[in-house]
Amino acid sequence: MNEWAVRWDIEEVNSEDIHGYAYYELKFDEEPTYDSFVSKIIRTKYSADEEAALKSNMVEQLLNGSQPITRFDEWQNFQVLRTNAKTIGKQIFNI
Repeated sequence: MNEWAVRWDIEEVNSEDIHGYAYYELKFDEEPTYDSFVSKIIRTKYSADEEAALKSNMVEQLLNGSQPITRFDEWQNFQVLRTNAKTIGKQIFNI
């Protein structure tokens, strides 16, 4: 069916009501790569337009220098997501 799934943080769940596994999963239409995996994780939270706007706003504020950086918390959240995606991707794709 040309569908690929990448699963991580797999844990066995055993309780009175449930016996099975809990995990995170992303599905792909083609064989996933490290780059496509990282991009897809980022896209689960930020669209390409949102990411571009955030980057443009940060560059503008950093170059201007005359106003406080108003989107710093959002930028930090983006960087944490990106770093985590890369860390997980490196483990999955043996990089």
